[in-house]
Amino acid sequence: MNQNFIENNLKHLSLLSVLLFPLSIIYAIIIYCRRMWYSIFSGSSYQSSIKIISVGNITAGGSGKTPFVLYITEKLQEQKKNVAIVIRGYKSGYEGKNKLLLHSTYYLHESDAIGDEAIIYLKNLPNIPVVIGKNRKKSIQILESEFPDLDYIIMDDAFQHLQVKQDIKICVFNTLNPIGNGLCLPAGIMREPFRCLKNTDYFILNGDKAKLTESFIKKLEKFKKPIMNAEYFISEIKDLHGNQIETEVLKNKKILLLSAIGSPKSFENTITQVGVTFEDHIALNDHYEYTDDYFITHRRIFIKYDYILTTEKDFGKLQAIRCDLPILVIYAKMIMFQDIKFD
Repeated sequence: MNQNFIENNLKHLSLLSVLLFPLSIIYAIIIYCRRMWYSIFSGSSYQSSIKIISVGNITAGGSGKTPFVLYITEKLQEQKKNVAIVIRGYKSGYEGKNKLLLHSTYYLHESDAIGDEAIIYLKNLPNIPVVIGKNRKKSIQILESEFPDLDYIIMDDAFQHLQVKQDIKICVFNTLNPIGNGLCLPAGIMREPFRCLKNTDYFILNGDKAKLTESFIKKLEKFKKPIMNAEYFISEIKDLHGNQIETEVLKNKKILLLSAIGSPKSFENTITQVGVTFEDHIALNDHYEYTDDYFITHRRIFIKYDYILTTEKDFGKLQAIRCDLPILVIYAKMIMFQDIKFD
């Protein structure tokens, strides 16, 4: 879906979102009834022998789930816990196959097959098994069979995945626009009615808390669950060959941002926080498939800039592209201001 359409109609009220409101009500009722069904018939959900941590959001689009999964995985490793990750692999070649991935340069060059998030996990967490596939129950059973000594399985983007019982449920919000216009799909970006957050164990506010409205904070506080703060910081900048670039190099340069992520505004915010200004941002649809032809067709635009900055997620697909453009990859990590206790 076009980013401008989302920004203008789903993250803010518009004539179109008002017209779609009746469909939004129908959608919300169906989703709420689904949760009620799984709550009443709890035996229909798979109970793993390994503790399941679910990380997700209540909105469509980016909120910072992947960096948060990286953060808690590294924290659990520091505590000598055995951890694995389960992901859907949206639009990847393995989405319907339930594939066990271990760190391998072979997989890292299979960006189309394994998808953006899998590449990030494999590169940053070389000792962590990752299972990719739409059927999360099957993915968990693969891990139970192959790694019976696991302490935790982290399910990425699984807040709405009710077919598996979740021991710890974490919902991540982007503070730039946490719930859009407050309406459910298709009139807004909400995947579920706000009341479904009562099932959450922790709320993570990703970004500057000061950007949130007082009414939103009060609505969260009504659930009486821990509310924690997190933020991104740029850990390093590299060119496509892996050479380190200092932030100072970007000062007073003509900068273009290029991304295909769920929350392009977050990328802009991360860049400006370190004092780098940019002239424009080409924000493509989330999970956009870059091709050589794309860069050939738009070369006249790209050559106007001294540097083109992109995200680590985008680099997973860009590394297979043949071009001589000055593309730099921004690597960002998440920091938490409070620790989550899982035991």
